[in-house]
Amino acid sequence: MRHFSHHLFLPSGIIKTKERMKRMILLLLLLPLCSLKGMGQENPVQTDTYLLGLRTNLLYDALALPTLGIEWRISPAMGIRLDGSRAQWGSQRGRVQKVWLLSPEVRWYLQQQRRLYLGLSANVGRYNIYKYILGGILSDGDTGYQGHLWSAGLTVGYQLPLARHLALDFGLGLGYTRSGYDSFTLQGDGTRTYKQRDRVKNLWGPTQVSVSLVWTVGGKNRLR
Repeated sequence: MRHFSHHLFLPSGIIKTKERMKRMILLLLLLPLCSLKGMGQENPVQTDTYLLGLRTNLLYDALALPTLGIEWRISPAMGIRLDGSRAQWGSQRGRVQKVWLLSPEVRWYLQQQRRLYLGLSANVGRYNIYKYILGGILSDGDTGYQGHLWSAGLTVGYQLPLARHLALDFGLGLGYTRSGYDSFTLQGDGTRTYKQRDRVKNLWGPTQVSVSLVWTVGGKNRLR
């Protein structure tokens, strides 16, 4: 599902938003590091892990791609996450943003505080985008895209506690993406004229970017 996809969804969009992605990745790496200052002194330390984490990716939400997910902590050091994203927007002028995306991940939490993690992740989904938010950011002018994709890769992330049952989860995925797509433009009467059909893109690079708000439930979940 910046993405998609950003994203990261459109295969050509990854290349055209290269500089934007660099700035976003740098920001994601710097924000969690700000919380490390003074760790072990007065900062709260999470002593017990949660059982479930209910989550939404704020980046995707801001792109009109609502995302909900859940993480099950099998053990303090391991979790299984599944996010689902879906957009079903359209207008009479032919603008459209219809996307669905499933993103599973297995992650391993590191260090004593279990905030830093590494994982294996994947994405699978379909898209039909012309203008709207994603189309306006990722496409070149008057071009729309429709197709399907899947990706797999490694993830690295950090959970920043905000309150007893609330945290921010910063995540970045890198790996391989394969997408089959058609590109098109829209005529004045709403008819689509296809520029390219049955094209395939194979790419190495970002597979997902997330700044997720997580509500944790279960377990003792104390901060001290």
